[in-house]
Amino acid sequence: MRLLVPTLSGGQTETIVVPGSDALAEHVSTLAGRAERVRSRAVDPTEDNMLKLTGDGRHAGLDLRLVGEPPDSATAASSAKATRTTRSKCCAT
Repeated sequence: MRLLVPTLSGGQTETIVVPGSDALAEHVSTLAGRAERVRSRAVDPTEDNMLKLTGDGRHAGLDLRLVGEPPDSATAASSAKATRTTRSKCCAT
């Protein structure tokens, strides 16, 4: 399969690090409590388990809205910046 792949600006990928928000830190602390309950078998595995926990952690790291939390301003601002950066690099003519 030959798919079109855009050329990378500068020839390589760019990692953009965004600091975690207070809301994200709070969500991560709830994950720690859930993990302890799973480890001690205080919760049925069909209700909560480590696979669900890691998935929730990854989702929250991307965007808190993916785990049912309201978006915070830091996430919204960085998301908008990333979108602008992506559009300017990939769609420039």
